[in-house]
Amino acid sequence: MSGDGGAADPHRLRGEVAAADNARVLRILRVVDALPVRGEADALIAPLRPRLAVLRPPRPPSLTRLLFQPLDPLIVPGPVWRPATPGVPRPLLAPLAAIVVAAMGASGTEAQARLARKATLTPPVALEVGDLMWPHAAAVLRAWHPTPAFAAATRIDAAALPALVGAVAALLDHGATLCRLAQQPDAAADPSLAGMLLTSAARGGAAALQMMLALLLAHTPDAGHALRLAESLAPASLVDGALDFLLRGFAEATGGMSGDAAAMRRAAILLDAMERQGGRRPARAAKLAVVRRRLDGACRARLEAAADGLARLLPDGAGAVDDAEVAGMEAMALEARRLEALGRRGGGVGFDDAPLRRAAEHLAASAALAPVDRLRLTEILLGPDAALALGERAGFAPGG
Repeated sequence: MSGDGGAADPHRLRGEVAAADNARVLRILRVVDALPVRGEADALIAPLRPRLAVLRPPRPPSLTRLLFQPLDPLIVPGPVWRPATPGVPRPLLAPLAAIVVAAMGASGTEAQARLARKATLTPPVALEVGDLMWPHAAAVLRAWHPTPAFAAATRIDAAALPALVGAVAALLDHGATLCRLAQQPDAAADPSLAGMLLTSAARGGAAALQMMLALLLAHTPDAGHALRLAESLAPASLVDGALDFLLRGFAEATGGMSGDAAAMRRAAILLDAMERQGGRRPARAAKLAVVRRRLDGACRARLEAAADGLARLLPDGAGAVDDAEVAGMEAMALEARRLEALGRRGGGVGFDDAPLRRAAEHLAASAALAPVDRLRLTEILLGPDAALALGERAGFAPGG
């Protein structure tokens, strides 16, 4: 990637990777995914993970990725992992997967063969093959005891490993349920389901309970009942650790342009829940304020980008746009409107709809759009009253 023909400087490579455009990011990812042993390559692509979460490229089947997919929101790079947090260090995953497959014998071989026949690891594929793996994996890891050699090879604190591996096993007991929650997050708002998962995790120890709480809130941040139940099952410090972990993740994700509007809405919902459950604590209030400011800045930046993007979708000449292009504009307009509403909801000082008005005026003046499409787009961006007024100023009527 450096192109100098000599030994690559890891720092330079990481810089080149981080600065790559999206097309090159996907090419780099394909190369890394094809490696039989990823090793240091995982550290190389670490800066890309926030962008990959937005791009969501199809990934080739991987037994390690399948096995730990239920824990995906908790997985962090090895250098940033700390004991007594709900994070799961990435360097732990491949060695644990090897232990599980070796212990499963023929059933592990069968699962590998079924996975090899799949083109990509879609959610249905994960559930189909994962149902063979997760219960076995939980049983294997629950009975396995980390050795000093294993700790040295993974560079993970040996004293923290037993609780960490035990917590992973406790969560994999519910692998299928957790994967379904990732696809249908509203289900986590069900108090009975959240209660079952938290109570079961609590039997696996404090680390498992903290991880389960973080997962539930990552999938459905409005699950205030999960917070209340966790506080009844565990010390306040454990709940605080789960919330701090999520706050750090949101602070990173909302610090720039890496998150989409849906991720930002989840962040805003969780911030609201945190404030209701304990935002009056000075330390927590200060952290919430930092993330609110970053979320506000990210909303502004992405709103400007969405508004400018609408103008770029229009053809340079006078040729008319087709239905598919109009549908794309409507989707982008909806995204912009959601971002504007999110910014106002977060209490952003001076947050206004100037980018939406600028985009609407540009669209209303375009000869490439049919009048009805101009009205529809301006209605999405500004509402029906503003759209009608803008349409009249632009000199066209609904039937014109």
